[in-house]
Amino acid sequence: MSRLENDGLRIIALYERRKVQEMPDPETVLYHDQSLRVDGQGLIPRAGPNYCVQITLKDDPKDYRFPVPAEFNKRGYFVIKAPELPVSIPYDADVKISIIETDRKGEKILTQSPLRYRTI
Repeated sequence: MSRLENDGLRIIALYERRKVQEMPDPETVLYHDQSLRVDGQGLIPRAGPNYCVQITLKDDPKDYRFPVPAEFNKRGYFVIKAPELPVSIPYDADVKISIIETDRKGEKILTQSPLRYRTI
């Protein structure tokens, strides 16, 4: 592991979807229960109004933001179900996840990483 990973100076953003089959037919596979997991331990001291997560899709000029939920205070990461996200994320899309801090001086990007995908 590198020094940056040990200090928690990098987030890992993971978009996860779970496979479910309605029938035993292998060609009929449905995906559901999609969620976004963001790990910001070591970057954010606690969830609060001055921290937010920004989702940036490559082909979309708009940036989508949502506050860091209180769940982060207990675990150091948080999970948000896909329907609760401010934007629908297509699987395997080119997406960047940023953690942003806002204070009286303005906004500062604490860290940024590409979104990783996993199917279970």
